[in-house]
Amino acid sequence: MHFDFDGQFPLAFTRRINKFLPSDIVIYRIFEVAPDAHARFDATHRAYEYHIDFVKNPFGKETRYFYPFAHLPDPVKMQEAASLLLEYEAFFPFCKTNTDAKTMRCDLR
Repeated sequence: MHFDFDGQFPLAFTRRINKFLPSDIVIYRIFEVAPDAHARFDATHRAYEYHIDFVKNPFGKETRYFYPFAHLPDPVKMQEAASLLLEYEAFFPFCKTNTDAKTMRCDLR
């Protein structure tokens, strides 16, 4: 997230602003960057977590995925399939076209 601010942040600002954000977005810290920095293109790290419920959970519907099928997927095979992504760094097929993106490369860890 990027915003311009000239001044001092109030005490516990990150905790306060997190109260207004959707439950799947969290700000851990705020720090000053160069005036021409871009939150999207100059980021050095992003983290994503995906949760799959195999039992319906009405309290997690905004932040979780529900797998409503009779046969449960094999978690070992799912992990093996996910680990294949670590062999790649270019993800062109997953990208939107006609955007201002500078690169479509990603270092997965």
